[in-house]
Amino acid sequence: TINQTLKSYAFAILGAEYIAQKLPVGTHSYSLFRSPLQVLELMKGVGLKERSEVCGMVVEPSPFILRDMNWKLDRKDVDVNWIGAYCRST
Repeated sequence: TINQTLKSYAFAILGAEYIAQKLPVGTHSYSLFRSPLQVLELMKGVGLKERSEVCGMVVEPSPFILRDMNWKLDRKDVDVNWIGAYCRST
């Protein structure tokens, strides 16, 4: 999921679509980006709870200067890409 931040707009839309041209222009829609808190509220609304902390997915060392992007999980950086797990409440 892509977080709804200024940084995510810069990286996902401007960087990936326009500058690096790794994705077709129009691939992302900022209005559809969701923060971890927004998703948690949606999940609670349908009876789910967070199974574990959300974790960011970051590109190292730099997102657009290399041909191949190397991704790693980072619990502290959920500014752009993040993943979460949810389960039924018991």
